[in-house]
Order: sequence, then structure tokens, then C-alpha cells
Amino acid sequence: MAAKILQFPRSPKRVEKLVDEILETKLTHRNPDVLRCLRQDLKGLIEKYFPSEDFSATLLLPGDLNEDQFKAIEKNFHEVFQEHNDRMIRRANDLFFDLCLSRMTICELKNQPENNED
Repeated sequence: MAAKILQFPRSPKRVEKLVDEILETKLTHRNPDVLRCLRQDLKGLIEKYFPSEDFSATLLLPGDLNEDQFKAIEKNFHEVFQEHNDRMIRRANDLFFDLCLSRMTICELKNQPENNED
């Protein structure tokens, strides 16, 4: 049985689309320099922290199970694994959003007009 942990895209076009969606819905900003900085940072974060590798698990069962026992174990394993997977996805998404907000603050600070009070 295999289940994907996160479904973040790896192709450049799909990463670009995801970054655009995040910037348009979650991290809207008026300053184009901040948006440019944030766009670059988000692309790097997605490529670094959300690889497209599939996660799979193998559960060894006794060979003398009948069909009903096997199906019951399979169903239970799938439900438990899916519940855990959903929790991990929510946690990863929350962490990623917090990281995005931090990166937005960094980009704002980088693009802040300098005060030259000499």
C-alpha cells in the first residue's frame, strides 16, 4: 500500500502555478520588489522541502489469513494510515505557511527604503 505524504508539484511550471496561487490568495502584497523576492524564496522552499518522492509502507501478514480477515486488516491499515497522513499534511501546510510569512517579513525588510538621516 502506498500513500503520498504531500502533493507539491516538482515541474517548474507547476511550482510557478503553486507560488502564484499562494501569492494571490495568502500572501498578497502591494510592493512588486517584495513580491519578486517572495516568489523566488517560495520556489526555493517548495523545491527544497517538498520532494516528489512517494512514501510506501509494507505490512507483513501471516499467510493463513482468510479473505475477510485480510480485507478487514487492509481497510483498518488504510484508515489509520490515511488519518496519520492527513494530520501530517495539515501540520506541514501550517508550518509551510508560517515559514512563508517569515519569508515575507524578510523580503519586506530587504526592500524597505533606507533611512539616510546623517
